[in-house]
Amino acid sequence: MAGQPEVRRGAGEIAAFLFGKPRGEREAANTRQRAYKAISGGSIPTFRLGGMIHARKSAILRPIEEQERRGERGRVRWAARRSLLSYPRAGWVGWHLPPTSA
Repeated sequence: MAGQPEVRRGAGEIAAFLFGKPRGEREAANTRQRAYKAISGGSIPTFRLGGMIHARKSAILRPIEEQERRGERGRVRWAARRSLLSYPRAGWVGWHLPPTSA
């Protein structure tokens, strides 16, 4: 990534940076739409020059790294609590198990 520019121009470049290079036009449109949704929701810090959206790679990666740090700590506690609460009980049909006959 040494030769790549710091600033991504347009939703297509931002989407390709976030989700990878699309394989076709339909996937490209889908990833652009996902990028627009993340931008409008405030998840990705952007700025406009003229009518085009721009984003710095470092600004895109910073919230992702913060979310990863927060998620690693809380996920372990949540998974342990979930395993205690979602244990299958008699008559419970979670996880697509067949009902027990009592």
